[in-house]
Amino acid sequence: MKHFLDLKNKKILSVLDINARQSNKQIAKKVGLSKDTVGYRIRKLEQQGIIKGYRAVIDFSKLGFTSYRVLFRLMNVNKIVLTELNTFFKRNTEIWGAGILDGEWDFSFLYYSKSNKEFYDFLENFKSRWRPIIKEQLISPIIKYQELERGYLSDHKNKIRDTRIFEEKRVDIDIIDYHLLKALTNNARSRLIDLAKEMHISTMLVYQRIKKLEKNKIILGYKAYIDILLLGRDYYGVKVNLLNYSEKEKILSYLHLLPEASAILYTIGGYDLEFDLEVLNTKDYYKIINELRDKFHTILEIKKMGTIDYYLLNHFPTMFFEPKVSN
Repeated sequence: MKHFLDLKNKKILSVLDINARQSNKQIAKKVGLSKDTVGYRIRKLEQQGIIKGYRAVIDFSKLGFTSYRVLFRLMNVNKIVLTELNTFFKRNTEIWGAGILDGEWDFSFLYYSKSNKEFYDFLENFKSRWRPIIKEQLISPIIKYQELERGYLSDHKNKIRDTRIFEEKRVDIDIIDYHLLKALTNNARSRLIDLAKEMHISTMLVYQRIKKLEKNKIILGYKAYIDILLLGRDYYGVKVNLLNYSEKEKILSYLHLLPEASAILYTIGGYDLEFDLEVLNTKDYYKIINELRDKFHTILEIKKMGTIDYYLLNHFPTMFFEPKVSN
């Protein structure tokens, strides 16, 4: 069910999308409401399911993980099979998210792994159960991921968040950092005093550790998990192949200015250029794509994936994480 957003709620969502750890008092100053009114509106947005939670944006490559995006084209699939498939993924805590798609591909999931062998073993286990319905697959390690602030919520030009560049250099963290990351991934708006009480340490130590994680760019930011479908918007993953790379950087610069662009992906294999759009409707999507084609003649083909349903299953791949113990 689509929910209408007035201007104040759009502003609140925009602020939470930029930095979900801001207090109600800080948000109130930015949107021109009282602190209590902001609190009431946020609770209402949560009750409506528009805000599904809050999470820390973490660069897992610095913890030794590689991100693999897997796309499937399926066959002989019905609703029962899809339900079973979703149940399988929900039981696997190493899966970051999975989705049922419409368009070029039918199903996708994102997997964090500490080694190629680990990912290979998981994929073998997966195929032992589901190979009969897989017609085609595309596996792409994600090398860089840029999240863009949702410009359509604020009517401002998009701003790039800190970029997750998946590199091999690892930053060691201890058990305190581990629990902080996990807690902030589950609820980025947790108060320092509550985190300290839960972990049996001082509030000052919690504050210092969070600042260190931010400085080391393990934590890149904090954002609300917004259900864009309830905002009446559709998600499209757009895949582009180019005749040559001569205009690739110009295309990327153009995408950064699109209010509807929410992310840009850099992958090994697959497509020359990938980005995500959150649009009002199909007509809005084709308007953006046609303008892109008219402006950049090096584009060979554009393929799209719409989202029918998506599950953010596990923001923090705890299953294979072994933190060092603090002295």
